[in-house]
Amino acid sequence: MAGSHPRQSLDALFAQLDYERGQGVIIVEGDLDRSCVAFMVREGGWRNSAVFQASDFEVPPVLFDGDDSPGERERLLRIALECEKELGSNLPNLAVLVDLDRDAFRSTPRSYGPYGFATDHSCFEGYLATPDTIERAVSLFLGAGDVDSQQLLDTALSIAHEVYLVRSAQHRLKLKCRVESCGSDVDPASLSFDRDSFVRRLLLAGGKLHMVADLEAEVERLRSSTFLSPVEPFNGHDLLDVLCLMLRPRIPPGARTMLSVRSLGRVLSSNTDWASVAAMPSIDSLLSRVSSLG
Repeated sequence: MAGSHPRQSLDALFAQLDYERGQGVIIVEGDLDRSCVAFMVREGGWRNSAVFQASDFEVPPVLFDGDDSPGERERLLRIALECEKELGSNLPNLAVLVDLDRDAFRSTPRSYGPYGFATDHSCFEGYLATPDTIERAVSLFLGAGDVDSQQLLDTALSIAHEVYLVRSAQHRLKLKCRVESCGSDVDPASLSFDRDSFVRRLLLAGGKLHMVADLEAEVERLRSSTFLSPVEPFNGHDLLDVLCLMLRPRIPPGARTMLSVRSLGRVLSSNTDWASVAAMPSIDSLLSRVSSLG
């Protein structure tokens, strides 16, 4: 897990990739992604490949072009670029999986270089967001058998998508407004979302309340976009956050104390049909790259 050991330098990664070309290296964004991809690698019997996450590597700040707080996606893309610059474009043993994220709004797919693969969904959590996965997780792990998983997921996805549009619009307008959670604007009992409250909180956080009209215009422009992902894009943390809020009053009291964004992600991943995920285009391409290494 990231943080349990010192970060590896890029020079050390270059040396490993160059001198151990029979050892596959897959790098993903986060801890949940790492665990899930590592599981698929083990299930495929590919013993010569290891999975890392972006935070396992030390990336010098000077490489981020003035961005003093790059996210894990930016770190991962920079790692892939530096590997290409240092070692060329023909390494057989490197694959990098990034969230599609806001590239879902592009009219044509973006190239992530010779080693980059984007998730089929806007985020890795999209692979977990199925009614069957929710049903198994709620029934087997959380002890509630009377939850309408389809309705719950549809509602959570709708809210998470709306939050995603608002966050993406403020990002494009460079408003530099940030709130961690939309949770205080969600009513878990009625499964409703106070969107106006969320927009107001977001803009107030950056002192940009006067930009509400500009934000809403950009939201509508994004809403009319054609998405590259199979479902409307969303942020994984927002989806898990909303699902937690909606599930908490619907599960036995004893299970509520263990429910968090992190634990729900783990519960959903343990109930996901990973064979089906491995067959999806991006994951299949990524795994095919390292399968030849054995």
